[in-house]
Amino acid sequence: MAVDGLWKMEVYGEFGWESRGIFVLENGRAICGGDRHYCVGSYTLLPDDNIRIGHVTHYFGPPRKIFGEERADFEVMIEGEIEGDTIMGVMSRPDRPQFSLEARLSRLSELP
Repeated sequence: MAVDGLWKMEVYGEFGWESRGIFVLENGRAICGGDRHYCVGSYTLLPDDNIRIGHVTHYFGPPRKIFGEERADFEVMIEGEIEGDTIMGVMSRPDRPQFSLEARLSRLSELP
């Protein structure tokens, strides 16, 4: 299944689905950015239309409290199922497994 493209990243919070930035998935690379952070990592396609995206988030603005603490840099893992132009899954930090968030990526565009 081809997932390379431009994806909108959202997490489910107390006010519903909240936008967290834009992901570029290309040839195994995962690059993300938002108004106060950027992420660099990679993705792996798994059996049964599943995907694992691992990246390190870096804040260049004030860190936001996420996964129970405010930190400028941390590793994140997203594991989800690809359903057409949507990836539904769970986002967590390997070092804080007690915290997780529902995550949704929606394809905005294919890459040229």
